[in-house]
Amino acid sequence: HPTEQQRFIEDMGLFFERSGSTRMVGRVLVWLLIAQPPLQSAEDLMAALQVSRGAISATLRQRIDRGMVDRVSLPE
Repeated sequence: HPTEQQRFIEDMGLFFERSGSTRMVGRVLVWLLIAQPPLQSAEDLMAALQVSRGAISATLRQRIDRGMVDRVSLPE
C-alpha cells in the first residue's frame, strides 16, 4: 500500500499534469520541496520516485533551464 507521502506526490503529479505540465515535473518538484535532506542527487530522486535516470535527467534539465531547480556541487 502506498504511504501518505507517496499518495501526496502522485496526487500533485496529477495536478501538474492537469495544469498543462507533466506528471514527472510535479512529482520531482514536490519531492524536492519535502525531501530530507533538502539537497538531493539524481540517484536520490530515482530511488524516491522509483523512476529511470533518463526520466530524472530530462525533468531536471528542463527545470534547471527554467530556473526552478539549482544544480550544486558539494565536496566529497
